[in-house]
Amino acid sequence: MEVALSCLGQALDIRRTLNDAPKRWAVQAAYASALLLAKRLSDADRQLAEIPIDSAELSDEDRLRVLRGLGVLRARQGLLRDAMSFFDRAAAATGTGIEFELERAETLSEAGSVRYSLGDLDGAAASVESALHIFAALQASLTPARADALYHLAQIRVAQNRIKDARSLLQDADAFWQRFEPASPWAHDTALLLAVVR
Repeated sequence: MEVALSCLGQALDIRRTLNDAPKRWAVQAAYASALLLAKRLSDADRQLAEIPIDSAELSDEDRLRVLRGLGVLRARQGLLRDAMSFFDRAAAATGTGIEFELERAETLSEAGSVRYSLGDLDGAAASVESALHIFAALQASLTPARADALYHLAQIRVAQNRIKDARSLLQDADAFWQRFEPASPWAHDTALLLAVVR
């Protein structure tokens, strides 16, 4: 992660010196996403705050990425209603192409997690199910984002007392993480919840 952050930081420094705002915002949005993954929230907040969300210089995909990033950031800061405001704006964004749709799927998954935390189980389930439908239509196999969505839906199913459904979702997610990155926090969280529902 540190290598990726270093490379993205250097790329952003270069883009800041060039007169190419759309590419700068694209790099800055990617950098902010990496900072969020590294849990460097204040750094991510600074990067996201600089990006003009409504600018015509921002691509549809990058606008969605920034809105989702702001939603994730606010959720991690414990500001769940603010997070949902950004996720709702992201869900209403328009655009085309596979990358845009995958960003939309990640947004729906994250929004479902926040709705779950707010106690809206039906809304949470609908959001994550929509995300999984997009992932299934566009991806031949599981990815980290799709495995994360399976985990979110499993949490909801446990809360709905649908334990068998939760177990099946978690088994799929766990099998992915054990192959992909068994030492990751996502693998750990998935294995913990799976142990509860066995």
